[in-house]
Amino acid sequence: MESGEKVRWYSDNCVEVSPEVMGALGRVDVGCSNPYGHDDWTKALSDVYGEVFECDVEVVPVPTSSAGNGLGLSMCVSPYGSIVGEYSSHIFNDEAGAPEFYGGGCRLLPIVGCNGKLSYRDVEGSCIDHWLSDYNHTKPQVLSLGQLTDCGTSYGAEEIAALSTYCRERGLYLHLDGTRFANALSGRGLSPAELTWKCGVDIMTLGVTKNGGLMCDAVLIFSEVLRDEPWRRLKRAGGVFSKMRYVSSQLLGYVEDGMWLKRASHANGLASCVGEAMSKHDGCELLYPVEGNMIFVSLSDDVVKSMEERVDLREMSLADTRIGGREGVYRFVLSWNTRDEEVDTVLGCLR
Repeated sequence: MESGEKVRWYSDNCVEVSPEVMGALGRVDVGCSNPYGHDDWTKALSDVYGEVFECDVEVVPVPTSSAGNGLGLSMCVSPYGSIVGEYSSHIFNDEAGAPEFYGGGCRLLPIVGCNGKLSYRDVEGSCIDHWLSDYNHTKPQVLSLGQLTDCGTSYGAEEIAALSTYCRERGLYLHLDGTRFANALSGRGLSPAELTWKCGVDIMTLGVTKNGGLMCDAVLIFSEVLRDEPWRRLKRAGGVFSKMRYVSSQLLGYVEDGMWLKRASHANGLASCVGEAMSKHDGCELLYPVEGNMIFVSLSDDVVKSMEERVDLREMSLADTRIGGREGVYRFVLSWNTRDEEVDTVLGCLR
């Protein structure tokens, strides 16, 4: 690191675009092509992602994951319906009610889980069954899971399968907010298929921007029942780019040669290293298991003081309902291009 440079692990949204995505943009920036998604790159998405996920899948490019969540969830719910999810999740806390807006007036129904996750017992003990049977309430129609969660934890295939069984028994769809899906997948060591449709996921948002993309994410639709003109919905929401090939090419470059998982594995590995060091330090208290590229930790005053000159902690400080309003809590987010020197700097502050 350059003299005076501080470590900035504020967010994986802050870092550069990966070489493979930039390369894909360069290759597509030649000549003319049909607009509004009628280009060859956009047409190739379903075939390419069908190979990656080992299934028939419809792929819809979107500009952001919030747009992807809003679009995907709107396909699962009616205006008198409700979207069920964990209390700390992104759709409840960080999307300004976008799912309700896209859903034409549907409601968000939060359930408190553990470490950002819901279990079969959590949903079974909730008010879902009562709301399903009483027309005085909005009707629960879809369960949304974060993968990674906003606490940095991930669901295993068996956990998702159990929740899928719950949904099937009650006629609910199962949605995955996979903004950091690559990190969850890398951490679990499973195939994309094993952690999605094979354990009952109907539809998902696939995050790309946080793992090296420039300006795109995607909605992946596994269930044929939900393929009700998603492009018309996207157009109505103002999400169909004129030069869509520049978005679709990013999605193609993202999964080329498995680089998306290599990038996520790099971030996860370094986060695990830092998390392990913090777990052994008396001045650090990990709030949640480190299962991806995010670390939530309470730091003592002494540790904060040792880091101040070399780590930019101001932007990483947290004080919201997800961590109980506690002070001295920080979120460290490592990325696809986090350098070993940055990790050495942070570890040096813990010695």
